[in-house]
Amino acid sequence: MKINQYGFFGFVSLLGLFGFYFDDPRYFCYFGAAVFLLDFFVLPDETFVEYTRKSASNAFFAGQATMVLVMAGYLLFVKEDMSRALLLATTLASSVSVGAYALSRAYFEFKEKCFEAVADWKSK
Repeated sequence: MKINQYGFFGFVSLLGLFGFYFDDPRYFCYFGAAVFLLDFFVLPDETFVEYTRKSASNAFFAGQATMVLVMAGYLLFVKEDMSRALLLATTLASSVSVGAYALSRAYFEFKEKCFEAVADWKSK
């Protein structure tokens, strides 16, 4: 049996346990990566790899945009500690990246299922 390697990204969600250990809720955003564990149950084909590639690209750019906007906003308006701005920007960027990936891939898979349903309906 072939293992879908994309599922291993789900183990990043274990970093969310640090939120309980350090009593810091900012670590809980890593629990969002648990959605990747579902990939262990998917047999990868060409469309799966293509949707994963597109979704990862969307997530990367969403995370980078979030990082830049949060850093710029924090430094322009709050004008305090740079390390705090970097921590906030990194935390939000990783959360937005995981969320953008999950939403983007759900959109692509939903779109594929809708096209399949319409094709099945037209063939009847």
